[in-house]
Amino acid sequence: MNPRVTSKIQEVNREGEGAFIPYLMAGDPSPEMSMEYIKALAEGGADIIELGVPFSDPIADGPTIQSAAVRALRSTYRFDDVLNLVRKTCRKIEIPIILMSYYNPVLQFGEEKLLEAVIEAGASGLILPDLSIGDGDNLLEIARKYNEDEVIVNAIESHHEEVEMFSPISALVQAADTISGSRRGARGDTLESYIKRLEKLEDIAENFSGVSNSYAIQAGREVRVMVEPESIDDGAADVLAKDIAAKIQDEMNYPGQVKVLIIREYRAVSYAR
Repeated sequence: MNPRVTSKIQEVNREGEGAFIPYLMAGDPSPEMSMEYIKALAEGGADIIELGVPFSDPIADGPTIQSAAVRALRSTYRFDDVLNLVRKTCRKIEIPIILMSYYNPVLQFGEEKLLEAVIEAGASGLILPDLSIGDGDNLLEIARKYNEDEVIVNAIESHHEEVEMFSPISALVQAADTISGSRRGARGDTLESYIKRLEKLEDIAENFSGVSNSYAIQAGREVRVMVEPESIDDGAADVLAKDIAAKIQDEMNYPGQVKVLIIREYRAVSYAR
């Protein structure tokens, strides 16, 4: 665990209090306001700040955070922008900032490249709620390279009972992961097949004319398709959704069903001078 986080937790424990750890979505409602909110929370007594990275489908969160992520993404706020916000903010506050993201953006950024960027920016941690501790062959290697706490290294290393557990944390992590892995869905796949399924869904959607981008989410149970409003009207959007669904059905094998959601947005902008 990051020394700054450990120190802060120990401090509140000595005082017999709980830690105040508020959450903010980076970039909502704007990058400038995000910085002001972080400074205000630090001045108001926050012990640690959890800063969300905008993602198209934050499945571990409720509708309030999902809406915040959508607002941030509409202004094309991305991981690099979040890191820049952390870099600027850490010069002005003393409390730890922990980032919360999802594994898909990390894979796109590059796992080790992102960790180096997170450390360089000054963040004190990174939460990935949809990443199992048993996923990723290089997770243990990365943890050791970046001098992660031995308790966390042991939780990773002992996950498949390759070494003996020496911490109750390791047993708790293994139990939690076993319960999660018993559910139907992507956790039954290898990481490689999981990624390939997401990529295949996005490739199918993006091969249709008028599609600007697509995001496979919910472990491949949904694909959100962004279309060009000039090329696709409301009627064509309905047809497109059915065509994409039919192509997915013809070309892929998957558990359950896959929802195809077409997102068509038109914005008109003018300025009063």
